[in-house]
Amino acid sequence: MLTPGKPQKGKALFVREMKLDFTRQDGSATILVNLQSTESLKTTAELRIYDADNRPVSKGEPVKISLRRDEPQERYWTFSLERLLGRRA
Repeated sequence: MLTPGKPQKGKALFVREMKLDFTRQDGSATILVNLQSTESLKTTAELRIYDADNRPVSKGEPVKISLRRDEPQERYWTFSLERLLGRRA
């Protein structure tokens, strides 16, 4: 799920906040990822965003994740839209 801005601490993002079209005025966006495993797992996750030419545009900080069997977890990554949408000419 993509939402504009950063999530407020302690406040969950809701589907009604989801957005498909972003502009430079939005400034930043947050990606919500739901994770779930069929077995216990300890790993790290990192979000990377690429443009249409497969060039890296943005990279989130790596996060340690401990998943318990069949228990879902949510992770958020917030990134700037400036590089993704390009600079004005």
